[in-house]
Amino acid sequence: MPTQFLWRGVEAKLLARRGDFAEAEALAREAVRLAGQTDALNQRARLALDLAEVLALAGRSEDATELVEEASSLYELKGNTPAADEARRILHEAAGGPIEKRAAGLVAGRTPPGRRGKLSARRRRR
Repeated sequence: MPTQFLWRGVEAKLLARRGDFAEAEALAREAVRLAGQTDALNQRARLALDLAEVLALAGRSEDATELVEEASSLYELKGNTPAADEARRILHEAAGGPIEKRAAGLVAGRTPPGRRGKLSARRRRR
């Protein structure tokens, strides 16, 4: 079942980046609906962030912000503090400017540019 909702989240983000917002939102909402039938809180949170990215790219900041808050809550329920902290960071950063402009890097959950070197160095040491 996870593959059924995970591919939809990825495809929805790709569609949104191409400008097909209606199809992207429908696909992302379907992924959220499918994941909502499970107890996989981390995956449900990740899909909420995927939908938030789609909505942010479509210019729907308020809806995107609500979904990022939902994702943070789901991560907290799971006890995934690092992911909850990341979701809160996304909200904090989005408050500093339009979330639409930050959607590609922030909502997507990418490593902040200043941290890339540190993470890569850590991985090389292992």
